[in-house]
Amino acid sequence: MAMKPKRLHQRWRTELESRLAVIDKLLQTPHPLAAAEVHDLRVALRRARLLASLGCCSLGKSEVKAFRDQAHTLLELLSPIRDCDVALDWFNQTKVCPKLVAKLQAHRERRWHATQRRIRSSRTKLAVAFKARRHFAELEFRLEKKMAEAVQRCRATLKEKQLSIAQLHALRRNVRRWRYLRELRLKPHEQRRDRCLRLLVRVTDALGALQNIEAILSQLRFLGRMKELPQIRVTLRKSFTQLRRDALLRIKALPVAL
Repeated sequence: MAMKPKRLHQRWRTELESRLAVIDKLLQTPHPLAAAEVHDLRVALRRARLLASLGCCSLGKSEVKAFRDQAHTLLELLSPIRDCDVALDWFNQTKVCPKLVAKLQAHRERRWHATQRRIRSSRTKLAVAFKARRHFAELEFRLEKKMAEAVQRCRATLKEKQLSIAQLHALRRNVRRWRYLRELRLKPHEQRRDRCLRLLVRVTDALGALQNIEAILSQLRFLGRMKELPQIRVTLRKSFTQLRRDALLRIKALPVAL
């Protein structure tokens, strides 16, 4: 059963305020952000950007544009650090040479120190001025419209016979957007048993695993010519081929409509 417009608007506002609180808290953290904190900050930024866009009738177009632009800048600053974290996690799980781990950890620390001032200064630029609650019907219309657009983008991409890496990344963004919007529409108990949402989560995870392999491979270039690297590259490329096959199978299971 769909939520009533007023209830939907209330939930949207609560979700957005919650994400903004997470962002503000993490940007105030005095120590360098750990891998889990970087991940949480990126998730909160992505969700907040979408929620702000969805509710621009209530927030104001100029405020939403300023917020989205600044959030995008912050996500770009965090992306190289996130790639280091993904590679370090894989290194630790596969128990590679400790020297490689130490070298990549040092690279991660240099990345953080080079950008931490710009990251922390983003806090003052990410404030969103809430306006009075209104335009309930417009918000509901935008939600349905955004979901339909996300579905159409996914289906258009899947018509391609061979998906490039760039297309897979674009597809992941659209699937993730579709997932976030569907979560907003469903009540908590409905989310747990919604087949479409479960499929969207699986596809997002599968495409994310592919992107992680790319991130790890990209980090190897900062490690010089250590003798272990060629075999690591071979292992990662084999994993990429298998993960890509699995991801495409999951993508084909996506529904054709809302």
